[in-house]
Order: sequence, then C-alpha cells, then structure tokens
Amino acid sequence: MTHLDELRRQLAAFGRPARGRRYPPALRMSLHHWLVTQRRAGRSWFQLSSELGLPVATLVRLAEPPASLLTVVAPRLVPVLAADSATSTPAPPASPSPGLRLVLPSGAAVSGLQLHELVQVLRGLL
Repeated sequence: MTHLDELRRQLAAFGRPARGRRYPPALRMSLHHWLVTQRRAGRSWFQLSSELGLPVATLVRLAEPPASLLTVVAPRLVPVLAADSATSTPAPPASPSPGLRLVLPSGAAVSGLQLHELVQVLRGLL
C-alpha cells in the first residue's frame, strides 16, 4: 500500500469532507509531509485535491507549517531602571507625581509608585 493509499484510507474513515472538520494531529502531520513533498515535486494543488478528495483550500492550510513547529520567541528581558522621579533621566511626565517611576525600553512609563507597588509591577512583567 502506498503512502497516498494510506492517506486516502484514513481520510475515508471521516466520510465526506465537511466545513470545520478536525483531523487528528498524526493525520494532519502525515498529510502535511506528503503535501510538502508533492508540491516540491511540482504537483499542482488541483492534482493533489483530486487525488485526496479534499478542497484545495484545505490542502493549502494543511501544507502550512504546523503550529507545533512555529516557535514563539519571547522578548528578551532587558534591564529596566527604577529611579526616584526627582533624579530620573527620562523626560518628566506631563504632571509630575511623587514616588518611583518605571520606564520600559519601549518608552512606556509608570510614575508615582511606592516601592512595594513597583515590585508588584515588575513581578507581573516576569
């Protein structure tokens, strides 16, 4: 039995294609690898659609990298400066407020914090 025959057999177990149908991760991965291989070999979406009996849009979606392969890169932690608002070097806020000021690398600032509040904010960012 060829790989294509095996894919057809597995897809047949789900019946006719239907909007919103979810295939098991193992089948999705198998379809993904087969589709990528076939596309690299120069096969058209329409040829693949007729061989598998699935709509072209479904095949295009299945050929995209699986979410498990997409890595989300968390932003790198960078040092932040928490300084007394009277001695901080960034531009003062429009209405100066007493207390500590937290300035993030993006330029966002929070002013008027007490030390325990600043610690809570920093813990929330981590």
